[in-house]
Amino acid sequence: MNRKNHVQMNEDERKRVQTELHDAATPKSIKKRCNVLLMADESAGTPPTHEEIAVRCGVSDVTVYNLVKEYATNGLETCLRRRTHKTPPNPPIVTGEKEVGLWIL
Repeated sequence: MNRKNHVQMNEDERKRVQTELHDAATPKSIKKRCNVLLMADESAGTPPTHEEIAVRCGVSDVTVYNLVKEYATNGLETCLRRRTHKTPPNPPIVTGEKEVGLWIL
């Protein structure tokens, strides 16, 4: 099967991924991403299919596809960091003004 996006890491990137994978402070989600990237790496040999990688790493095949696509377009740094949002997905229920109003009563 011809793949549109490829993972070809150099030695420095592989060492970085290995370090993140074996660090105790690394979150579980980042460790799963590291495993997916290591398995999808074409510089280490012929990688398994996305479905096989998904089963071995305990993620969905869509996650594997999206991670490989993100590596190919944005590089390793964006793959291994946690996503941050400018605004929270749900606004806070109690704002500062409401909290002050509760104390005045």
